[in-house]
Amino acid sequence: MLSIKRQALANAGRILSRPHILANISSASVAHTTASSSSLLTRHQGIKSGDKLLIGGFGLCGIPENLSRLLLASHQIKRMVSSYVGENKEFVRQYLGGELEVELVPQGTLAERPRETKVFGGRKYVMEEGITGDFALVKAWKGDELGNLVLSIGNNFNAPMATAGKITIAEVEELVPVGELKPDEIHIQGIHVHRILKGEVYEKPDSPPLGCEEQELSGSMKKRIHIIKRAAREFKNGMYVNLGIGMPVLASNYIAPDITVHLQSENGILGMGPFPTAEEVDADLVNAGKESVTVLPGGTCFSSDVSFGMIRGNHIDMTILGGMQVSHRGDLSNGLSPERSLREWASRVVVTMTHNAKDETLPLTGANCVDRIITDKCVFDVVPGKGLLLRELSYGYTVEDIKACTACDFEVASDVAETY
Repeated sequence: MLSIKRQALANAGRILSRPHILANISSASVAHTTASSSSLLTRHQGIKSGDKLLIGGFGLCGIPENLSRLLLASHQIKRMVSSYVGENKEFVRQYLGGELEVELVPQGTLAERPRETKVFGGRKYVMEEGITGDFALVKAWKGDELGNLVLSIGNNFNAPMATAGKITIAEVEELVPVGELKPDEIHIQGIHVHRILKGEVYEKPDSPPLGCEEQELSGSMKKRIHIIKRAAREFKNGMYVNLGIGMPVLASNYIAPDITVHLQSENGILGMGPFPTAEEVDADLVNAGKESVTVLPGGTCFSSDVSFGMIRGNHIDMTILGGMQVSHRGDLSNGLSPERSLREWASRVVVTMTHNAKDETLPLTGANCVDRIITDKCVFDVVPGKGLLLRELSYGYTVEDIKACTACDFEVASDVAETY
């Protein structure tokens, strides 16, 4: 969500006021910005200083790339509200240089704010102000001359943003005649789209596959895989499981062959498969950590607001998260913005982490939300009202070793043993 700092979309060619009148963004117009073209667009589009823009996309996927590039290059963005800074180098440079204000909002909160969802039924929820904007800039794979849009394999917030803006400008990779899009494949109906244009310059980011041989891995990565192989034992046949960013996404490669687990990624995938080979990489198909993934037969892709509806609706059996610190009460810090309630994510919350790290106090992400902790040295259960219970040991460690390297007291299960 952006606030325009000065002028309008600079040098974007002609974006006209009716969806059946189309215009191109050329590589030349992207490369150069001029005051005259900016003023021309200000007159035609009505975008003015202080307007709020809603922009679709996730990381580098599904973003209105040409329009966003123009806004950043001309320093027209004053303030950004987002859950993630992303890999956009110019965005990062402006933020770190103090040229751009940023408000970080948890992705689950941000995903549902465009709809201003209100849930009752005996449960108390923190209400968030619904997101609305003067303009919405969205990206689609195909669009027709009536403004109907077909999104790419990753919907990436584009649908909710398109319906939350007073005026929606769609950037598409392909423009097609009316009638070429099948009615049942249209994701955003033309009634929501006021202007449409074809972008000519798209840089598909390469996300290298992570499925390399274990003997080629660094010591730290081998430790992470050791942890995640144990975490993969938590999977049970038929489970719907959310994998958090970082270490947890590796679990997709270690599911036992005799069970079926439906992996969900909060950016909009259900049925996520293992990491791709070099030949299988699709730049538009990424997990929540912006890494290339595959989708298994029967899998589906959808928008992030739908994804978090699955989570908030308690349809997820288990979530596996990365963690930096966990208290004896099950409080979690994982370096992310505080979520309203991580307990809403799933019936069971498992945290994967290295056992020891830097001795520092980190901000709280979720209170009393963790059920199990899996480290490179042991497995703890969080027992409500009692604290930690040592359940399992990694090979080569004893109970005394764990006591020596753990900063809080814990109980020991009577059947504790080396299991992984």
